[in-house]
This record gives sequence, structure tokens and C-alpha cells, in this order.
Amino acid sequence: MKLFAWPLLMAAVVLSVWSCTNETTLGTGLLEEDAAALDQIDTLTLLAETVPTEPVRTYVDPNEEFLILGQQLFGELEDPVFGIVTAGVYSQLRLNRTSSGGLAVPDFSGSIVLDSLVLVLPYAGEAFYGNTAALFGMEVFRLSERMQVNATYFTSSSFQTLPGALGNRSFTPSLDSLEVLDYSMGTDTIAFPHLRVPLDPSLGEEIIQGDSLTFSSDSAFQELLQGVYLQPTTANEGMLGFNLSSSRAGLFLYYTQNDTLTRQYQFPTNSVVRTSRVEHDYSGSAVEPFLEDSSSEDSLLFVQGGGGVNIRLTFPHIGELQDVIVNKAELEFTLAMLPEDDPATYAPPDQLILSYREEEGELVILDDIRFLSREVGFPPEVNFDQSTLIGTILPSPVFGGQSTQGEGSLIHYRLNLSAHAQQMIEGAVDNQLVLSITPKGTSSSRAVFYGSGHPDFPARLRLAVTKL
Repeated sequence: MKLFAWPLLMAAVVLSVWSCTNETTLGTGLLEEDAAALDQIDTLTLLAETVPTEPVRTYVDPNEEFLILGQQLFGELEDPVFGIVTAGVYSQLRLNRTSSGGLAVPDFSGSIVLDSLVLVLPYAGEAFYGNTAALFGMEVFRLSERMQVNATYFTSSSFQTLPGALGNRSFTPSLDSLEVLDYSMGTDTIAFPHLRVPLDPSLGEEIIQGDSLTFSSDSAFQELLQGVYLQPTTANEGMLGFNLSSSRAGLFLYYTQNDTLTRQYQFPTNSVVRTSRVEHDYSGSAVEPFLEDSSSEDSLLFVQGGGGVNIRLTFPHIGELQDVIVNKAELEFTLAMLPEDDPATYAPPDQLILSYREEEGELVILDDIRFLSREVGFPPEVNFDQSTLIGTILPSPVFGGQSTQGEGSLIHYRLNLSAHAQQMIEGAVDNQLVLSITPKGTSSSRAVFYGSGHPDFPARLRLAVTKL
């Protein structure tokens, strides 16, 4: 149970201001009568360490909870600080729909000549990261294992594929619109940023030869073609994103009917099961020593999107504060720049977020964030990887989590946790938090921060409290 009065706390947050005080570290035996009267605490004992990520969900049974990522990461990124990140994409395909929502059954009657079979992948430019002007490679494989609608999948999930690629492509991404002919309503020209990958014509012939039952439902069609896997084949300094939720994404079968009619049929990738598989290899990277010998007083901290590392924060003595109301609690981190890093290529994250572990073991975002939502029916708890829902309430200057310019070239991130700090003091929640990048499942960004053990720019919690 959460034991605090929210209206009182919100009023206190609005009215509170920082003032200059001497730095104080709360430790064992600190809370003598003189220390307990402090209204401003510049530093509270903060233990911080880099830890492997929690499982990042990329798909959840829609009957339980809506979580289907609109963007999928793709590529093999060789990061000079964080090592190698490899991201591939699994996706089902389905039958098309009419304007009224019914099945649009393909017409393969009469004399049919296959012209081509092409996988169309619209780019998600907001998910591009690093040097995306490099040469990329892709192979497309056919799944031999069924993806289940009523399942939950993670960035670690994988599925069996048949040997031999259906198609491959080497390309340099471009967000300029690519013009193509559209035969769905006569002959028209459409243009949008996307990648086209020609596939083995034998799959197209197999689809054309399908009987009427094959096209009676999505499930029946997926018995014929269980899905595809997009595998990167080229390592470089960039990561891409594809928008498979777009109505323009999918498998396009182009054919000529009765020697005269040029037609097309689209098997879309929206409203189906799809997931990104993201693997991280920290061997030889700057991150590896901090994972192998993690210390709560590390001088550096690492955080990364996708299935990458998080930062665990512990406040061992916060429960020693008694009979206080938190006016404001703010975490501050200072961005560290390593000699091997390249900030022009690898920009720091747009948004950081804090989560805590509730009684059932799930990581959920703080009430400080959740209460900012104006969405009707917003769920009482939001998991840290629910990027779609989190996106409806961020960014917000009340919570923070974005970068701000400090003195000189220093860059800071500040995050408000006033309501949650009150709960930690009262023992209503655990004294640990997790700092991560959001949206976790669709972002490749990363950052290095000075840790709580750094002598000049330590990560710290600043508290302003009123003694009851």
C-alpha cells in the first residue's frame, strides 16, 4: 500500500525551492537530533552500479495488455564504447482487408504469371542511430516455427528458420522518398522512404498455387507462410529502424492476369505478431569490467537502449529519515565523455526514466511519472518497457530526464522522484531504483555517466524536506 497524501506532496513540490547548504552524507548513526532538523540535504548516500537489463518485452498477448512495438531495430552496430549490438526482426504476415474490414481474398483465377515478390520495409527514421550513411546488408529467411498471438516475447526471443535465404540486399539507407508503381487501384505512383527486398519467386508461385482454404483466414495463410526473419549481414557504426506497423509494409506479390491485367496483392505486417531480437556483446568493451566486477561506488555508470545495460540505484539510509515531508527530491547525473567515444556519431539519449520493483517483482515506472498522465483510464501501474504508454506522458519538465547544459561543456540529467522518495522514507516501497533509457525496446542510444564514486561529478540525490 502507498502511504502518502498526493495532494499535499504536489503542493509541496510546486512551492519548494533549493537553497545553498553544507553537503551532508547520511550514514550509520547520522540521525542525531541536530542532523534530523536539516531542511536541505545536498547529498544522501547513493550506491550506483551498472547491471544487465531486465527482460525487455516487445510483444504481449493483446487480450492481457496492449504492447506491440511500432518500430523494429535492425543492424549490427560496432560501438567504440559499448561493444557490438546485433538486432534482427521476426514478423508474421497476414491477409489484406477491404475498406469495410472484411478479408480481401486474392484473385489468382485464370492465367497467372508471377512478375515479382518483394518485401517492402518502411524506414522509421526516429529509430536511426549512429552512422546510418554506411553500407548495410540484409538476408531474409522463412520461419519454420509459428509465432503465437497469445504469448509474450522479449528482445531475447528467437524462432527457428528454414535453411537458405529467401532473398538478400546490400543498401545504403535513405530517408528520401522512393517512388514506386501501385497497381491496387489502376496504375499510380506513390512515394515514401522504404527499402525493397526481392524474394525467391518460388515462394510467390507457392502462394499463387494455394487453395481456397489457404486464404480463408490469417491463421490458415500462416500455415503456408509462418513468417519471415530479417537478419543483418554487415557490421558498421549504425543502427536502423523499420516501421512494420505501417499500412504500406508487407510482402507484395506482383502478377499479370490473363496476359493483360497487371495486379498486386499485399500481405501486411501490421496487426500481427512481430518482435526484434537484440543481442549485446560487451567483450573487450569499456562496459565489460564494470559488469564483471560491479561496485556500488563505481566511478562510471553505463546505460543503453534495446536489451542493453541499466543502472541500479540504492539508498541504504533513506529510511532513517523520519517525520519529514519531502518538498523535492531530485537525482542528478553528469554525462562522462570517454577518450574513445564519438559524440558526433553517438548522441546521448533524449529521455531517461526511473522504475522500481513492486511486490510481484515487475519493474514499474514511478508514480511521479504516472500521475503526469492526462489519459483517461491510464493503468495504475506501467512497466518500464511500455514505450507506447510512456510516450503519452513524456517529455515533461516536472519529471525531467532530459539533458541540460551545465557549466562549461558539462551535460546533466535531472530526474524528479519527490513522491517516490516519500514512499521510500515511509517504507512503503523498496529503497532500490532502476535507471533506464526510454523507449527501451526501440532505442539504440546510450550514455556514460560519472558514478557515485567519482571525486568531482558524483551521481547524487538532492533532498529538500520539511520536518513535521
